Amino acid sequence: MSIISSFVLIINFLLCATIFAFGLIIYKKTKTKAALYIGIAFALFGASHFIANFKDTKDFLFTLVGLSTTAYIFVLVGLLKLNHK
Repeated sequence: MSIISSFVLIINFLLCATIFAFGLIIYKKTKTKAALYIGIAFALFGASHFIANFKDTKDFLFTLVGLSTTAYIFVLVGLLKLNHK
């Protein structure tokens, strides 16, 4: 893995961790489940970036696809929760 792609994965991981933290903080203050679901989604995205940065991704392809798919489902549920207030 090149240094540039590793740097991008580290930045993506840090941004995902930040959004996860904000999701938890907003949920604690407002009890808005959408913020919680979107925060969880970004935690899953961050986990996939973490795995991709430190492991050989061909051995974890199904894990990475599963994490990303689950994360997108959490984003979808969070957005639907915003629509049903």
